[in-house]
Amino acid sequence: MVQVKLLIIIPESAQCRHKSVCHLANAGYFNSGQDVIADFSPRDAEKLDISDMTNFRGFSDFIHNYIETDLATGFAAIVVGENRIVLEGVTIDQIGPGEAYSAQDFIL
Repeated sequence: MVQVKLLIIIPESAQCRHKSVCHLANAGYFNSGQDVIADFSPRDAEKLDISDMTNFRGFSDFIHNYIETDLATGFAAIVVGENRIVLEGVTIDQIGPGEAYSAQDFIL
């Protein structure tokens, strides 16, 4: 079974006032298959750490080869092999340089 590390990091938020970086309670390991992130938002200064999924060759490689539309929901999905993480509420048009979700929102 392949496991995927997913860390959501929030700097200086109300939930972790005494730390410069906080790991949310739901950070951890996702099992292979399909998982959904329902609250990923660029307004919260969150960063999605997907660096353990594969060896991404930069943000351009990530958006052109690993992001697709989830046909069941219409939302963006990060797909690596059989592993799929759906970003609920996010479309692929919102991910890219100068878009709502850019390289600053992902740790590759």
